Amino acid sequence: MRLPLEISRMSSGSERNERYRSPLKSYYKSLLRNSLGRASVIKIIEKPGKRFNYLNINTKILAILIRRTNGKTLTKYTQKKIWEPLKMEQPELWGLDDEADMEKAFCCLYSSVRDYAKLGEFFLQIGRCTGQQLLNKDFIEKMTHPELSPKYGYGTWMDYEYKLAFFAYVGLLG
Repeated sequence: MRLPLEISRMSSGSERNERYRSPLKSYYKSLLRNSLGRASVIKIIEKPGKRFNYLNINTKILAILIRRTNGKTLTKYTQKKIWEPLKMEQPELWGLDDEADMEKAFCCLYSSVRDYAKLGEFFLQIGRCTGQQLLNKDFIEKMTHPELSPKYGYGTWMDYEYKLAFFAYVGLLG
């Protein structure tokens, strides 16, 4: 099933649109309330995979899929698969969505600078840690090399035109 990949690269075909210009918009209100609303009311208006359209709700849907397919929350899943093998100093702490008592997933991952540096090194090593491949190399390649958008892969922002090419996880409005 390719839909999780299309959601990850922000080409879900959803009709939603996010605008970040005014802090009084419903999106910001939902962040302040700790609730993004129900992901089940998203309408698909075009075939997934055709067009880039960044939507935070897509990442929340991925967290829901992780929970439903693995029986674990995003925190428990990534703790076992990434945090523990990388020997992170701090436990991962996510902002939660009150409505579903689950991680928002598109934001609000709190950790130390050292742990973020370890995460960056992990991606520079193409998903390897102490000789073990923790994430599929092909998926890391897709994460860090865009297909539909010039600056967005699978969950990752990048800029290969800048004098020092980079990929990053960038928060709201930079």
